[in-house]
Amino acid sequence: MALLITVNDIKDNTAVQQNCESASLQPYIQIVQDMYIKRTLDEPTYNALQAECAASGITAVTSTNITGLTQASQNLIVQMRPAMVWGCFYSAYNFLNVRITNKGITVGESNGISSQSDRLDRIDQKREVESNMNFYLGELVRYLRVNATDYPLWRENNFELETQFSGTTSTSTLTQYDFGLYTRPSNYKRKFYF
Repeated sequence: MALLITVNDIKDNTAVQQNCESASLQPYIQIVQDMYIKRTLDEPTYNALQAECAASGITAVTSTNITGLTQASQNLIVQMRPAMVWGCFYSAYNFLNVRITNKGITVGESNGISSQSDRLDRIDQKREVESNMNFYLGELVRYLRVNATDYPLWRENNFELETQFSGTTSTSTLTQYDFGLYTRPSNYKRKFYF
């Protein structure tokens, strides 16, 4: 399977520093493709894109080798890149300063001190990263809707949204994605079923 972004795309477009080890970020590209992009594109569209990459000999999409793909595939990759970049940052966020060794799990802090406010700041930061990811996934869906004739295999997924407020559960079937900027109370839980 071709990786649709590179580690440098993540470093160039998010708060991930250039000195972050590439090996720490690399696994998250495939995870994001499997968890978010394949579901958003729908499997037939995703598989067709992967087959086109394979036929062109592309194992990792870059700005230079993208020209070997059809214009529709090039446009699709350009549109999905921000969602993938922020999805990788979101998925890797908790683990960027964690090392698992045979001696156990260590969390690296620049000053060796971790305080409650630091953890709360990281939670807020991760929510902002999640908001960015959701916004760009929504933009990808909007692009696919507008350009549906270019992607005949794409079918918009319908899913159920289960919302729980203070013990009240409501389930509804939605025909649009619930992506974008949002705020929610601390007792809000949602589950997506694709």
